[in-house]
Amino acid sequence: MILGKAIKLLRKMILQQLFYCQITFIIVKIELMYKVMYGIWALTFKDVSNCINRDNAGDLC
Repeated sequence: MILGKAIKLLRKMILQQLFYCQITFIIVKIELMYKVMYGIWALTFKDVSNCINRDNAGDLC
């Protein structure tokens, strides 16, 4: 009886871990896509961004 409950609890915990892992993976993928898109945008509009915000775009200059 106790063993059955323990196994159920363990299974529930593992499923929760997998769920959190999937969410984290999705968030990381979104962040990566954002960084790539921002990088492309920064390269495309490098001259414009240099003119507009020289202080903010320190690493783009």
